[in-house]
Amino acid sequence: MTWLVPIVLGIFAAYAMVVIPRTGFVTVDTIFASSQTLMTIGTLILIDDTSPVELRYGWIMSGATTLYMLSSCLYSFALSLSSRIPVSFNIVEVRSGPGLKTTLAVSFTIVVAYFVSVGYSAFFLGLSGIFSGAEPDVTTLRLESYSGTRYLYPGYVNQFKNVVIPALLTLLISSAFSTRGRSANLYAVVLALTAAACLLATGQRDALVLFIVVVLCYMYLRARGAADRHYFTRSLYILLGAIPLLMLGTLVLGRQANSSAAGTLGQSGALLAEIGERFLFGNQFSGIAGYRYTESLPVSNGNDWLQGLLGFLPGNRGSTLSSEIFRSLYGGTRGTSPPSLWGSIDYNFGFVGVVVAPILLAIALQIVASTVLHRTSYSALELIGMAGMFVTVGTWTHGGPSQLLNTGLATYFLLWVWGRRTGPNSRSAATRPPAGSAPTAIASYVSTRPPR
Repeated sequence: MTWLVPIVLGIFAAYAMVVIPRTGFVTVDTIFASSQTLMTIGTLILIDDTSPVELRYGWIMSGATTLYMLSSCLYSFALSLSSRIPVSFNIVEVRSGPGLKTTLAVSFTIVVAYFVSVGYSAFFLGLSGIFSGAEPDVTTLRLESYSGTRYLYPGYVNQFKNVVIPALLTLLISSAFSTRGRSANLYAVVLALTAAACLLATGQRDALVLFIVVVLCYMYLRARGAADRHYFTRSLYILLGAIPLLMLGTLVLGRQANSSAAGTLGQSGALLAEIGERFLFGNQFSGIAGYRYTESLPVSNGNDWLQGLLGFLPGNRGSTLSSEIFRSLYGGTRGTSPPSLWGSIDYNFGFVGVVVAPILLAIALQIVASTVLHRTSYSALELIGMAGMFVTVGTWTHGGPSQLLNTGLATYFLLWVWGRRTGPNSRSAATRPPAGSAPTAIASYVSTRPPR
């Protein structure tokens, strides 16, 4: 089905020309369309044209993604939405006030207590094993930390480890650069490495990749789009800094040996090849396997999604679909292989869901993209919460709604609410002390970017 690839790319190009001028380059809608396009193209490349089941799945993926983009274009064009990102708006930095310090202290305490209870960090144990020559089975250690004999609420801990701590440290980094202090670079490196250690501690790379995208989105919102000439340079620095961390995480996991390039490329080449294969074809392969597994099952009528959400309750196992798909592929339960978003919708709601869901999602995300950035002043805390919500929803390519909660949507929403309630447009703004005075509220703010 590779002949559909240029068609999907052409539809994406038309979508970009219609939607981006109205809503901006980086919004939840554009991220979602880009993610689904990448997911669809990777799937079409992997499809076995001799398999009727996989051919049906290829049509579902390309059809649903195309329907989403066309619906987004039509909704934007027909209603002539003109709520665009302002040409400029104030950025109000977050200082290290009592509320921020307390939140970080509580978050670090929870994360440290979790790893003390588990007894190890899969990543750091694997890293020490590389240097000592006694390399442990990091995959088993990682799974044991999540589903061992003692349940230590890893999903809740991940909200602090993968969202709260990295997000707040990012705010402190951006605040340090805005003050142009001499020690800003060293300060930023220390905080960035601390955030990376939290994100990689359990031996997973997905959280690091997702947060890198959140940071890039946050920086774009801060830069008011392409108006800041330093945005692309800074983004390049972040990407160049992230690559060694991803390579290190891949090395610790021992995944480079599984790469098809491992036999022909050197160590670094094999690591980069595995990373590329993982993020270009990993979820796509899982999506195909998921559809093959669910295609013969009766429509769940939303029960699978419900079980996934109930899995957040203590003592509830939740949906086992991803584990069952993994077992069908590898014969064991040492991992998960979730279905794609459109495959999950097909299993839960049938063909009607595959037709209706892209239209509803396009309208909903267009409304958000067209209205969320309309003020002239935002706090940095509000922007990083917004960026996190954009990215978690925008990269929703597999699983059901529980996937959004797993990746931090609710936590980013709370950060956004915190920023709204304590930022420059809150009711308490009129009583906030002038910039530079001693903080008396949750966090103190100082305007660093006056309107042009």
